[in-house]
Amino acid sequence: IGGVVELGVDSLSVKALMMNTEDDNGDNYDYYALQVGYTLKTPLGEGNYRVYGFATSNKSKDLKGAGISIDQKLTEEVGAFARFGYKQDGSKEKFGSGGVNINGKFWGRESDEAGIGLAYIDSEGDSSTLVGELYAKFQLFEKEDIASDITLDFQYIKKKNNTDQTGTFCGVR
Repeated sequence: IGGVVELGVDSLSVKALMMNTEDDNGDNYDYYALQVGYTLKTPLGEGNYRVYGFATSNKSKDLKGAGISIDQKLTEEVGAFARFGYKQDGSKEKFGSGGVNINGKFWGRESDEAGIGLAYIDSEGDSSTLVGELYAKFQLFEKEDIASDITLDFQYIKKKNNTDQTGTFCGVR
């Protein structure tokens, strides 16, 4: 059981969520989340700036966190994003990510898109994860209200803990 409330006035938005759920042991608890956003029109283009937080009533998990999220158009074809935050659920994690996406207008196919991103998670103790991603999305067709596309994705992951681990992944979706 739960609910979401959304309020938007001009360039300001507020979204709140409350839901009751249960953990793996069957214990019920409440989950709360709040996001405040602002849309800003700049000479570069439109940007979305959000601050969010979340928490639970589950004392054994002690889950809570907060962060900021920014999406900003740099030109009509190019945009950038950045995310920073922290999470605590017994242990603490800090994270950050950023990247650039290019709209298909750049090469004459407006519904296509390509991008590159980098993310870093610093976990409590001596553990961290670095992820790099390249992707390209191509629209296959569009007819009336139906569109289909294919995304090619490449990821590099490096996890540092007691033993360093790396991997590369390629995917199609």
